[in-house]
Amino acid sequence: MTNCLHLLGVLCLAAPAQGDVIIVTAERGTISASSFGIASAGGAPTLTYSDASGATAELPCEEIDQIQVANARPPVSGSPGLVEIELTSGDRFLGTLRSGDESRILIMSASLGEIETVFERVRAIRSVANAPLVQPRPAGESEDFILTRSGERGRGILKSVTEKGVLYESTILQQDVRVPLEEFVAVYPLEIDAPPRPPDTLYAVAVLKDSSQFVGTVEGASEGRMLLRSLYGEERKLDISRLASVFFKNGKVVYLSDLSPARVDENANCIRVDEPLLSDLEIPWKGDASAAGGPIQFGGKTHRKGIGVHAYSSLTYDLSAGRFRRFQCAAGLDDCGRGLGNVVFRVLLDGETAFERALDAEQNPVEVSIPLEGVRELTLIVDFGQRANQGDYADWASARLIR
Repeated sequence: MTNCLHLLGVLCLAAPAQGDVIIVTAERGTISASSFGIASAGGAPTLTYSDASGATAELPCEEIDQIQVANARPPVSGSPGLVEIELTSGDRFLGTLRSGDESRILIMSASLGEIETVFERVRAIRSVANAPLVQPRPAGESEDFILTRSGERGRGILKSVTEKGVLYESTILQQDVRVPLEEFVAVYPLEIDAPPRPPDTLYAVAVLKDSSQFVGTVEGASEGRMLLRSLYGEERKLDISRLASVFFKNGKVVYLSDLSPARVDENANCIRVDEPLLSDLEIPWKGDASAAGGPIQFGGKTHRKGIGVHAYSSLTYDLSAGRFRRFQCAAGLDDCGRGLGNVVFRVLLDGETAFERALDAEQNPVEVSIPLEGVRELTLIVDFGQRANQGDYADWASARLIR
């Protein structure tokens, strides 16, 4: 595999105490380390780490799923001017609003200092103080969309988002409307340009302790900062002391939640009929969330990645072009089912059953690991168990393919 992750020198991170760095690999399990560094050797990025005894070892970065340095803890509240900005690249950062105009937005970030970005790159601006009121952008919107604390849904042309509030030209009122910061909940600018494509080769997602997230290729480290080339081609300098984790993409680990199933068959009704009814339950699968919309949780653990479904669910993935060697996941009933669920998990390889297990919500999740050599289709099925469809929220947690 040709890598676009180039390191100029060595990036070293010293953990506060031994064992504080967790390295999750594709096939060698989880490694506990006291410190680590990343360097390029002949163009191939390599992780160097020290274990609790002080011994050092190396591992190619393409074999690494993630490096966990600390927990990301987003603020639960803040001043009206504290916002989360999400870009079309997948970058997400927190900061306090400063001046701006109809073409750009300016914030002061504790992680990066002053950040200026143009509205064409902004997917969403969300108030941290009013986070419980945030709703997703309605489908099919053809204008800039503004949501307020009172529930008002403004539509029109966004003019500015600054420390003075949100200013937009209302389509309905035919005049400018200013929303004070304390009333502002979220802004969704109309996306005109296609989002930038991630590279087809190895790249990284760096998450900071405040939950800010940056996507791009790592280009080195200097003066305590990691240099990340964004998908827009701009250089980001991330303070290493604020780093929580680094996730590698397009290596040997590919998460199913990052892929689209080739076929989907879902019906949450325990009694299925030939023709759909108005009373039918529709609970579609979700990537990196439970089917109820919350985090994937069971067995006292929260999974960052995975697929959440509700019985009955059948998701089929085309593996013909991937050359994958193994499928791995933890299968279990999500906590959101409140202990009521009872389902049957099945994994089919080219239509043949390779794994089947009935699980009750009171049982521990099951670790699944299945060889995929020569397999062209992978199907994940969650069927009804012995309690009809009560609480049948099931998860394929950390579902991943290993190249």
